[in-house]
Amino acid sequence: MVPELALDRMFDYRVPPGLVGKLGLGQRLRVPWGNRQVLAYAVDFPEKPEVEKCREVLEVVGEEPLIPEVLIRVARWMADYYCCDLSMALKGMLPDTVRAKEDSFKKRWWVMVPGHWTLEKAEPLLKKAKAQRVAWQVAVASGGGWMAELTRKSGVSVAVWRALEEKGLVQLSHEKMERDPLFEAVVGSQDLPLNEEQREALRVFLEESAKAQPQPILLQGVTGSGKTEVYLQIIRQVLQAGRSALVLVPEIALTPQTVEHFRSRFEDEQIRSAVLHSHLSAGERHDQWQMIRSGKARVVIGARSAIFAPTQRLGVIIIDEEHEASYKQEESPHYHARDLAVLRGSMEKVPVLLGSATPSLESYLHARTGKYKSVHLRKRVLDLKMPLIHILDLRKEKASEEKGQRVGLAEGLRVAVEKRLERKEQTILFLNRRGYATSLQCPKCGYVAECEHCAVPMTYHRTRHQLICHFVIRRSRRQRSVRIVALRSID
Repeated sequence: MVPELALDRMFDYRVPPGLVGKLGLGQRLRVPWGNRQVLAYAVDFPEKPEVEKCREVLEVVGEEPLIPEVLIRVARWMADYYCCDLSMALKGMLPDTVRAKEDSFKKRWWVMVPGHWTLEKAEPLLKKAKAQRVAWQVAVASGGGWMAELTRKSGVSVAVWRALEEKGLVQLSHEKMERDPLFEAVVGSQDLPLNEEQREALRVFLEESAKAQPQPILLQGVTGSGKTEVYLQIIRQVLQAGRSALVLVPEIALTPQTVEHFRSRFEDEQIRSAVLHSHLSAGERHDQWQMIRSGKARVVIGARSAIFAPTQRLGVIIIDEEHEASYKQEESPHYHARDLAVLRGSMEKVPVLLGSATPSLESYLHARTGKYKSVHLRKRVLDLKMPLIHILDLRKEKASEEKGQRVGLAEGLRVAVEKRLERKEQTILFLNRRGYATSLQCPKCGYVAECEHCAVPMTYHRTRHQLICHFVIRRSRRQRSVRIVALRSID
């Protein structure tokens, strides 16, 4: 048992006879802790306790375990590998609203019209009640619905619905109302034809899915090669097998765009999608999590924390842009969602698809050594051409001079920009975030001014005419002193 306290160990409690058979891994419990009671999670059932005298579990909170068994194993691995408290790892897997109160659904009044009523039968009861007649007709035309919505359409008060209920013309019930951030309708889409490379990626996935212990798959595809279409058709195969899919995206800003792709493909087939990320309200996050836990949502899309989604019968985990640093959790508990995805896939014996145009060095090495399967998408869909890329070596460029000063733009870049301006075309120049230039380089020998402490190129600030090592700035905040090097002229 692990209490919801910042402790680095587990504790033994005895299960009383009245609770035998009601506990499972991941079950939330109420246990005595000194002179008070705390909430805890069941993470193991040892045959023999570590101590002779064990206190008893007081209560089982909730009918079913909150955390699936596989996520319990993931949490224990996290605590060991990332050196964090097991309680912290378990708490990070649950939304705050779920931990505070398991049933936090929003409840609203639902209006239902009994099927045996017709306008002719109801006429005597509505003869002298104009507002009730309007409300009842709106309810019949809508086939029932939430009272708040029907009230808005009919323009009546809540008292009118109570009066209709007393007459038996409608039935009112207090129902759970799911707060859905995906309420907007989408236009359905169909599967697109795959090219040879995309079909090979799908074949490799199906081949790995048939294995008892599938390997992760690195899908290395250039921008515009159709990786998303491969994801969609892989998920279709998973859904047809009666399983669910988990899709991770690197940034919350990309989540709505990704969700729209998946909803347009599957929601016409009555397959619901759920989304998990930190920009949802507390109520939306609670309802989406519960929808995943109940199995109503079979496609889950989200940012790094979605790796802890309590999916039912998981069939595939897809990590889009697997090289992105945003998959790393900076706050405690620290973890890398990509690595946890590979771990969870291994535990649940499902393929993990890692997609990227520029894979991380770790994934690239695993693919080269055979630890991961490797699939390449080298061509763009519809045979679109790749953009031309020119690398300019400033040491070989002949710098132009203006007023005795050297210009930072290479001659080839300057000519290219001038041509675009003459054609009335646009040019985008991506600049460094801080300072005038990310480094200062000698045009003759290629020497780059570096910090003598950390060997990082120093940033040139033109307004102060100085070179600054920003890495030293970050490391020296407590000392309140920053090493700033005066710029020396380079001949």
